[in-house]
Amino acid sequence: MTPKNSEATTEEIEQDEVLENDDLESLSRDETRQALYALLFVSDRPVSAARLAEVLGDADKHVVETLLEELKSEIETADVPFALREIAGGYQFTTRPEHAIWIKRFLQIKKRNRLSKAVLETLSIIAYK
Repeated sequence: MTPKNSEATTEEIEQDEVLENDDLESLSRDETRQALYALLFVSDRPVSAARLAEVLGDADKHVVETLLEELKSEIETADVPFALREIAGGYQFTTRPEHAIWIKRFLQIKKRNRLSKAVLETLSIIAYK
């Protein structure tokens, strides 16, 4: 495929889109599962099976739901710190409750704001006055 850059012609971009669509239509069952895994991984909110089916080239929603249930079962039996849950009509990866303490600590740690030398000098002048 041709990289999409400012020098690419409209024809090349359209050809890339056709190739990408062809790639979507020819996904094997395992490739579709992997694609679902990737899509759920990057999503920050629950994604419906219908939306996932649309992204996968208008795949059958029932097939996507079946694959999602397979992923859910596979993840439940694996020794991983996350789970696939059905939330608000969609699917989303969530962390397991036993890791809550570490996640809470991670989210509470704030970056220390380091002050530049110029800012420190300005503050010292203000404090002196």
